[in-house]
Amino acid sequence: MQSWLLGAVFATAIVASVLLRRSRTRQLDLFAAFCGSLGLWYSFSLLDQFRPDTGWRRAALAVLVLVPQMAVRFFRAFLGDAPRRSRFVTTVTIVGVAAMALVASPLWNERAAGIGIAVYWWTVMWAALWYLYNRSGRIASRIEAARVRLLVVGGVLALSFSLLDYLPEIGVAFPQLGPILTLLVMYALSQSLLRFRLFDLYELFGRFAVMTALALTLAGIFSALVVWAEASHVFFLNAVAAAFVILIVFDPLRTMVEQRIGEILLRERFALEAMARDVRRRLARALSTDEIARTVIGSLEENRRFTHGSIYLLAADGLSLARRAYFGPEPASEIDVASARPLLDALASADSEALSAHDLRREIERPGASAGGPRREAIDNALHIMGDMRADLVVPIRGEARVLGLLALRDERTPEAIPDAEAKLIASIAAQAAVAAENADVYQSMKVRDRLAAVGEMAAGLAHEIRNPLGAIKAAAQILDDRKTVEQAEMVRVLVEETDRLNRVVTDFLDYARPRPKGTQRAGVPAVLERCIAVLKAQAGPSLAVDPVVAPHLPDVPVDAERLQQVFLNLALNAAQAVGNSGRIEITATTRRDSGAPAGRSASQPGLKVLVRFRDHGPGMDAETAGRIFIPFFTTKPGGVGLGLAISQRIVEEAGGAIEVRSEPGRGSDFTVVLPAA
Repeated sequence: MQSWLLGAVFATAIVASVLLRRSRTRQLDLFAAFCGSLGLWYSFSLLDQFRPDTGWRRAALAVLVLVPQMAVRFFRAFLGDAPRRSRFVTTVTIVGVAAMALVASPLWNERAAGIGIAVYWWTVMWAALWYLYNRSGRIASRIEAARVRLLVVGGVLALSFSLLDYLPEIGVAFPQLGPILTLLVMYALSQSLLRFRLFDLYELFGRFAVMTALALTLAGIFSALVVWAEASHVFFLNAVAAAFVILIVFDPLRTMVEQRIGEILLRERFALEAMARDVRRRLARALSTDEIARTVIGSLEENRRFTHGSIYLLAADGLSLARRAYFGPEPASEIDVASARPLLDALASADSEALSAHDLRREIERPGASAGGPRREAIDNALHIMGDMRADLVVPIRGEARVLGLLALRDERTPEAIPDAEAKLIASIAAQAAVAAENADVYQSMKVRDRLAAVGEMAAGLAHEIRNPLGAIKAAAQILDDRKTVEQAEMVRVLVEETDRLNRVVTDFLDYARPRPKGTQRAGVPAVLERCIAVLKAQAGPSLAVDPVVAPHLPDVPVDAERLQQVFLNLALNAAQAVGNSGRIEITATTRRDSGAPAGRSASQPGLKVLVRFRDHGPGMDAETAGRIFIPFFTTKPGGVGLGLAISQRIVEEAGGAIEVRSEPGRGSDFTVVLPAA
């Protein structure tokens, strides 16, 4: 009797959770009818126990006839069958009409009528499960087939235990578990329908454990107060007091129970939550994008919840997503933004904070889905990109104005989708990574500004102190040149050349340190690049291959043409030296419409940006070297001064732009000049 009460309450709650949804499908409506008929059966059977011979038994039999009818129709909708007549449904309907006529006849209370209705019920329900099992082998979608087989297994268990509920009728003591198990299967199925994926067994078991613990605790509180109420003969007031106590302790009690259940039963989920909290705390102190990538991927790898993981961050030109760290099998090193547009659009339109490959496959593999069209093509492209990234779950790293990167994960140990609760934890990590990336950009800009301020204060005095001795040395060398002997000629020549070189170093240093007033100069990028490439080929020789790609109708940029050529030539010569003057370098000039803050080292005005990219396929640089190349006097070249890149960066930043570098050992280097359109 108590199991019928629980079944009636539980069925009503499940039906309400389905009917309260704003958007429902025919599949959900039929599920609500199926579950609702079960709830009515339990309710009428319970009322018949309390008030026999008042019509409740007849009502229970009538609903009992409806349950298989609703089950068959829901199963067909679950399989995606079109709502048309079939021989199986027609047969079930005819038999159901006959059974309903028997319930409506004066013979309904006869023993033979009861046996006939029971035989009808069991026969149709087992036939419906057999129908499901046979149809599951014809389903092409692996996920859909798994969901159908899961329903078959749950239905077999529920029917078997429901049959065992009749053992007490023949004198065998056995607990009445049929209604409880049936409603557990219905709850699991409702979650699968509402979440549009296979439910997670760990998550489902954890929810039941939490609800059971809460129910037992609250029932204990209420029972204790009701017992006291009976002793004090003030039942209503004590029942109100019990309700107030339950309302007060419910939230803290639920939090405590969820935490304890997580620690005991869901250790993997609990460890992931602890890891997410630790990563968010560490990201708050990260000062570079490399540190951010290492923190996120390193923590996920140590947690061992996922077998694959990678993080991609947007390049300065906004044209590609570069892999910054990963664990597991190596994914694609770079994702082109243009080709990844279907994936980015899917992320933007997703209802959740992450995009699951299982959900995308489910959409295109479900019966009745379109075999072609733009939507199918977009999903196929998104799945292809996720395959290159070795990811089943992709979480965007969103900045204030645009996506800054992607966090990609996979667990190849299970075919099920990553649960929503875990996806939300990963999304919280990605959100903190986005904040940390923007903070790191601001921090790097402040470091450059402070360093320039200190260098500027030193520049004038240092130049004066160096140039005066240099003038005296050069004058003395010229006097010696007039009086030199043959043996002294070479030493005098070296002395004059080194003096001139030191003077050039001082001039370059002053160019770097001295602020220049902003003027109204404009430069055309194609013309400057053409001169730069001509000088580059003259200096590097014919063995260097240069592949320029310049977009048509590039706008001018607010930089003096000579200074812009100095920047381009510096970057081009560095690329040529990286490939040994005998390789290939790529130069690309294009535009980008940027509505927010750029990914560069300093702030820039929103609007149209001009991007000039210099890419070589040389030895590349490690992260430590790449982080120091813009520091004055830092160089990796024998005999180099270490001011070329620092001066280039200063010129670009004075124009409101930035220079971004991306490099990996063995994969070459990529320098991108980002300038606002004039």
